[in-house]
Amino acid sequence: MISETALQRIRAVERQIVKNDHETAVAFDTDGNVVFEKVGDTVNVLYTFEDLAKINGSIVTHNHTYDTASEVFGVKGTSSFSSDDLMIAYQQNLIEVRMVVADKVYSFRWDNPDKRKAEIFLYEMSELEKDSDVIIKSAEPRIALALDEYDADPCPRTQLNADKMLTEYYRLQKAQYDKINDFIADNQRIGYTFRKECTQ
Repeated sequence: MISETALQRIRAVERQIVKNDHETAVAFDTDGNVVFEKVGDTVNVLYTFEDLAKINGSIVTHNHTYDTASEVFGVKGTSSFSSDDLMIAYQQNLIEVRMVVADKVYSFRWDNPDKRKAEIFLYEMSELEKDSDVIIKSAEPRIALALDEYDADPCPRTQLNADKMLTEYYRLQKAQYDKINDFIADNQRIGYTFRKECTQ
């Protein structure tokens, strides 16, 4: 059980790391003491076998970077856990894995699920991630072209087109993250607890 003091310490760290332009993972014991910390790059934190041993049985939180430019185009961006996040939580017996992005905190706890069901869930989630990644990446060439056209001829027409492409891209990106979050939320019957909350 996580004490209220521990939760306050975790939230204090989350308020700091959410501002980073790179991912940072921090592990705590149930009293809220930091037992491990690692800085990653803009998209992930890579764990060594030694790192995984250090976080075993802990509470791990980490941030996902946030593109504030999305709000300029009227889209409140979001993010989601990765299947790797949840697989590590399963394999390392994490008490809880948390993820903070912008003004939201996501929490995931395994509740002693059937191993086979957990494996199927993680596989299906990884396939959903792959599909989403293809969809997002397929939009990138059109955005690059629109931005190149604007750079070559900065006028109202090319700016309007570039803005339109970026708006569509941020909406598409958000839709894919929402799809993954919905998938996690809809499968809790197999033996885990998932929730998200606003921090502001």
